[in-house]
Amino acid sequence: MILVNEDDRDLLIKGLEIGIDEYLMTPLDTNELIARLHALRHQTLRDARCVPVCGKTFLPLLTIV
Repeated sequence: MILVNEDDRDLLIKGLEIGIDEYLMTPLDTNELIARLHALRHQTLRDARCVPVCGKTFLPLLTIV
């Protein structure tokens, strides 16, 4: 995720070209940030692959406090 000033479209384009998949425009809206983090967490859970480690299975999670 990248924070971009709405006047700096070149930075946003460069970020997208190198693989970022989320961005927020500044000035930052806290409610939008929280909503995007929740959406990212749901996507992570949906796309998660279980990782076996020492006989136990771990699911990669994104914790939002």
